[in-house]
Amino acid sequence: MEDKELIEIKILRRLRSFIFGIKPKSALLTSMFIIHLVGSFIFFLWHSISYFVIKNHEFIGKVKNVTVKNLIEKRGEELGYTFDLFSKNLILFHFISITLWLTVFILGFFLYHKKRYSFFISLSFIIAYHLVIITFFGIPYYKEDTTTFDKISILVIIVNSILFYLQNNKKEEDTIFT
Repeated sequence: MEDKELIEIKILRRLRSFIFGIKPKSALLTSMFIIHLVGSFIFFLWHSISYFVIKNHEFIGKVKNVTVKNLIEKRGEELGYTFDLFSKNLILFHFISITLWLTVFILGFFLYHKKRYSFFISLSFIIAYHLVIITFFGIPYYKEDTTTFDKISILVIIVNSILFYLQNNKKEEDTIFT
Protein backbone atom coordinates (compact mmCIF):
# COMPACT_ATOMS: atom_id res chain seq x y z
CA MET A 1 0.00 0.00 0.00
CA GLU A 2 2.83 2.39 0.85
CA ASP A 3 4.64 1.64 -2.43
CA LYS A 4 1.55 2.62 -4.38
CA GLU A 5 1.28 5.91 -2.47
CA LEU A 6 4.98 6.65 -3.05
CA ILE A 7 4.57 6.03 -6.77
CA GLU A 8 1.55 8.37 -6.86
CA ILE A 9 3.50 11.06 -4.99
CA LYS A 10 6.42 10.72 -7.42
CA ILE A 11 4.06 11.01 -10.38
CA LEU A 12 2.44 14.13 -8.89
CA ARG A 13 5.85 15.69 -8.21
CA ARG A 14 6.99 15.02 -11.77
CA LEU A 15 3.77 16.45 -13.12
CA ARG A 16 4.16 19.55 -10.93
CA SER A 17 7.79 19.94 -12.09
CA PHE A 18 6.72 19.52 -15.70
CA ILE A 19 3.99 22.15 -15.41
CA PHE A 20 5.64 24.68 -13.10
CA GLY A 21 9.29 23.88 -13.76
CA ILE A 22 12.03 23.10 -11.30
CA LYS A 23 12.92 26.72 -10.57
CA PRO A 24 9.85 28.47 -9.11
CA LYS A 25 8.64 31.71 -10.68
CA SER A 26 7.57 34.79 -8.73
CA ALA A 27 4.14 34.91 -7.15
CA LEU A 28 2.98 37.51 -9.67
CA LEU A 29 4.04 35.45 -12.69
CA THR A 30 2.36 32.40 -11.21
CA SER A 31 -0.81 34.46 -10.64
CA MET A 32 -0.72 35.70 -14.23
CA PHE A 33 -0.29 32.13 -15.42
CA ILE A 34 -3.30 31.02 -13.39
CA ILE A 35 -5.42 33.94 -14.72
CA HIS A 36 -4.55 32.88 -18.26
CA LEU A 37 -5.44 29.26 -17.58
CA VAL A 38 -8.68 30.00 -15.73
CA GLY A 39 -9.84 32.49 -18.36
CA SER A 40 -9.16 30.24 -21.30
CA PHE A 41 -10.63 27.23 -19.49
CA ILE A 42 -13.87 29.14 -18.77
CA PHE A 43 -14.29 29.89 -22.48
CA PHE A 44 -13.40 26.31 -23.40
CA LEU A 45 -15.95 24.98 -20.92
CA TRP A 46 -18.65 27.45 -21.98
CA HIS A 47 -18.32 26.55 -25.66
CA SER A 48 -18.21 22.84 -24.84
CA ILE A 49 -21.47 23.08 -22.91
CA SER A 50 -23.06 25.22 -25.63
CA TYR A 51 -21.98 22.74 -28.29
CA PHE A 52 -23.48 19.85 -26.33
CA VAL A 53 -26.77 21.71 -25.71
CA ILE A 54 -27.22 22.76 -29.34
CA LYS A 55 -26.17 19.39 -30.71
CA ASN A 56 -28.58 17.61 -28.36
CA HIS A 57 -31.41 20.16 -28.29
CA GLU A 58 -34.11 17.53 -28.89
CA PHE A 59 -32.92 15.35 -26.01
CA ILE A 60 -32.66 18.30 -23.63
CA GLY A 61 -36.12 19.48 -24.72
CA LYS A 62 -37.59 16.10 -23.75
CA VAL A 63 -35.74 15.78 -20.45
CA LYS A 64 -35.92 19.36 -19.18
CA ASN A 65 -39.02 20.62 -21.01
CA VAL A 66 -36.98 23.47 -22.45
CA THR A 67 -37.49 24.32 -26.10
CA VAL A 68 -33.92 25.03 -27.12
CA LYS A 69 -34.92 24.75 -30.77
CA ASN A 70 -37.44 27.61 -30.41
CA LEU A 71 -34.82 29.84 -28.75
CA ILE A 72 -32.30 29.15 -31.50
CA GLU A 73 -34.92 29.55 -34.21
CA LYS A 74 -36.15 32.88 -32.79
CA ARG A 75 -32.64 34.36 -32.52
CA GLY A 76 -31.72 33.07 -35.98
CA GLU A 77 -34.79 34.69 -37.51
CA GLU A 78 -33.95 37.99 -35.81
CA LEU A 79 -30.56 37.86 -37.51
CA GLY A 80 -32.06 36.78 -40.85
CA TYR A 81 -31.17 33.08 -40.78
CA THR A 82 -33.23 29.94 -41.13
CA PHE A 83 -33.13 27.50 -38.20
CA ASP A 84 -31.08 24.95 -40.11
CA LEU A 85 -28.44 27.44 -41.26
CA PHE A 86 -28.24 29.22 -37.91
CA SER A 87 -28.00 25.99 -35.90
CA LYS A 88 -25.33 24.60 -38.26
CA ASN A 89 -23.36 27.83 -37.93
CA LEU A 90 -23.72 27.73 -34.13
CA ILE A 91 -22.55 24.13 -33.96
CA LEU A 92 -19.56 24.83 -36.20
CA PHE A 93 -18.78 28.05 -34.34
CA HIS A 94 -18.77 26.30 -30.96
CA PHE A 95 -16.66 23.44 -32.33
CA ILE A 96 -14.09 25.90 -33.69
CA SER A 97 -14.22 27.85 -30.41
CA ILE A 98 -13.60 24.70 -28.38
CA THR A 99 -10.50 24.02 -30.49
CA LEU A 100 -9.27 27.62 -30.25
CA TRP A 101 -9.75 27.96 -26.49
CA LEU A 102 -8.28 24.53 -25.74
CA THR A 103 -5.22 25.54 -27.74
CA VAL A 104 -4.97 28.89 -25.91
CA PHE A 105 -5.25 26.95 -22.63
CA ILE A 106 -2.43 24.56 -23.60
CA LEU A 107 -0.29 27.42 -24.92
CA GLY A 108 -0.48 28.98 -21.45
CA PHE A 109 1.84 26.23 -20.22
CA PHE A 110 4.32 26.97 -23.00
CA LEU A 111 4.09 30.69 -22.24
CA TYR A 112 4.87 29.93 -18.61
CA HIS A 113 8.01 28.10 -19.77
CA LYS A 114 9.17 31.13 -21.79
CA LYS A 115 8.33 29.79 -25.25
CA ARG A 116 8.01 33.03 -27.21
CA TYR A 117 6.02 31.53 -30.07
CA SER A 118 3.23 30.53 -27.70
CA PHE A 119 2.33 34.17 -27.01
CA PHE A 120 1.98 34.99 -30.70
CA ILE A 121 0.00 31.85 -31.50
CA SER A 122 -2.25 32.40 -28.49
CA LEU A 123 -2.91 36.02 -29.43
CA SER A 124 -3.61 35.08 -33.05
CA PHE A 125 -6.10 32.42 -31.90
CA ILE A 126 -7.93 34.95 -29.72
CA ILE A 127 -8.14 37.31 -32.69
CA ALA A 128 -9.32 34.40 -34.85
CA TYR A 129 -12.08 33.73 -32.30
CA HIS A 130 -13.45 37.24 -32.86
CA LEU A 131 -13.14 36.92 -36.62
CA VAL A 132 -15.05 33.62 -36.54
CA ILE A 133 -17.92 35.25 -34.63
CA ILE A 134 -18.12 38.15 -37.08
CA THR A 135 -17.71 35.92 -40.15
CA PHE A 136 -20.35 33.39 -39.09
CA PHE A 137 -22.95 35.74 -37.62
CA GLY A 138 -22.07 39.33 -38.47
CA ILE A 139 -21.33 42.42 -36.44
CA PRO A 140 -24.88 42.75 -34.99
CA TYR A 141 -24.52 39.30 -33.38
CA TYR A 142 -21.10 40.24 -32.02
CA LYS A 143 -22.43 43.48 -30.53
CA GLU A 144 -25.65 42.03 -29.08
CA ASP A 145 -24.89 38.40 -28.23
CA THR A 146 -21.32 38.63 -27.03
CA THR A 147 -21.72 39.68 -23.43
CA THR A 148 -19.77 42.44 -21.76
CA PHE A 149 -18.36 39.78 -19.43
CA ASP A 150 -16.96 37.92 -22.46
CA LYS A 151 -15.43 41.05 -23.94
CA ILE A 152 -13.88 42.13 -20.63
CA SER A 153 -12.64 38.60 -19.88
CA ILE A 154 -10.99 38.33 -23.27
CA LEU A 155 -9.43 41.76 -22.80
CA VAL A 156 -8.10 40.65 -19.40
CA ILE A 157 -6.65 37.49 -20.98
CA ILE A 158 -4.99 39.51 -23.75
CA VAL A 159 -3.55 42.19 -21.43
CA ASN A 160 -2.49 39.53 -18.95
CA SER A 161 -0.80 37.54 -21.73
CA ILE A 162 1.04 40.62 -23.00
CA LEU A 163 2.27 41.52 -19.51
CA PHE A 164 3.13 37.90 -18.80
CA TYR A 165 5.06 37.66 -22.07
CA LEU A 166 6.95 40.91 -21.45
CA GLN A 167 7.79 40.03 -17.86
CA ASN A 168 8.64 36.42 -18.59
CA ASN A 169 11.10 37.38 -21.32
CA LYS A 170 13.06 39.95 -19.34
CA LYS A 171 16.48 39.21 -17.97
CA GLU A 172 16.54 38.20 -14.33
CA GLU A 173 18.17 41.45 -13.16
CA ASP A 174 15.59 43.58 -15.03
CA THR A 175 12.62 41.90 -13.42
CA ILE A 176 10.41 44.20 -11.37
CA PHE A 177 7.97 41.51 -10.21
CA THR A 178 10.35 39.20 -8.36
